[in-house]
Amino acid sequence: MRLVLLAIGLSTCILNFALAEPVPGADDPAFLAPFQRALQGDDPTVLQEIHAAAEAGNEAALRALPTVLNWLPPSGSLAARKRYRTINTVPLDQAVATVSPVAAAWNSGKGIDAGALDKRADTLTAAGEFGKAAQLYLAWFAQSGFDPPVSPQSIRTQLPVFLLAERIASRLRHVNDPADDLYLQALLREDRFEGWLAAATLNRAAKKNVAHLKRIAKVIATAGISVPVAKAKMQDALRIRDWFFEMPDKKDPGLAAPVAELLRGTPDFAPIEAMCQAICPETAPACEAAWLAAFAATSVPNESREKPAFPGNTGFLSKGWCIG
Repeated sequence: MRLVLLAIGLSTCILNFALAEPVPGADDPAFLAPFQRALQGDDPTVLQEIHAAAEAGNEAALRALPTVLNWLPPSGSLAARKRYRTINTVPLDQAVATVSPVAAAWNSGKGIDAGALDKRADTLTAAGEFGKAAQLYLAWFAQSGFDPPVSPQSIRTQLPVFLLAERIASRLRHVNDPADDLYLQALLREDRFEGWLAAATLNRAAKKNVAHLKRIAKVIATAGISVPVAKAKMQDALRIRDWFFEMPDKKDPGLAAPVAELLRGTPDFAPIEAMCQAICPETAPACEAAWLAAFAATSVPNESREKPAFPGNTGFLSKGWCIG
């Protein structure tokens, strides 16, 4: 499945760094051969070969090495493991930073520090790496319990809408913090899908919990939104969310185009947009809708820990769905 990404020319996404132009050394067999093996399985010789290529001056290998280290953690003694964290005696993070601030922003550091994270996310966002910037924010939220910012605009890049909605709903159910109510109110006033989905998720989960039902009703009223409008918005949000995660044989194909329109530009949909732009740029919207209708959705992978897995099925590329 991971080879699909190579086949459609998305190597810069795979390597966890962004460049408008090809990365030097990406076509060098000294790098490409072991990296392709890394995508296919857990070959213990891959790490040695990519590290050797990086020390020999291959830039693609250097940029990929931090990610490959996450995929294939080295074994052996401490000294044996540490040698992969240096490039010709230079610490790996420093070596990566010398060739790409963007790659360094993505890979630097093991912890999630709020101050450093803002700068790293800004660097990634400026480079067009919105998905990676979102992953940094999500990692931060996971550690902080998602302490809401003052307003939606406080987050510099868009977050995955489905996951954000679930986090908000979860906090409203389990945390008694007025900041959560204010944040959701701001989303609802802006008519943001993730806000309506969070409200709907809480409302559905609350069932007979009177306190939760009163809380969501108060949030909606304080946002200045009528009950009929709020009810319709929440029903639509749930319908889209449930359809997105439904099994393919149960999906109504008629919803594919509007769901694609809603998700376009969000981290949730970025891999599909990239694929369709790569294989059929002239009819990309039709391609996106076809994918949505044909395949069940998968959650966005944590790129720092997981090898890139492409949602869907390799058969998609042979379906001829690029025709609008």
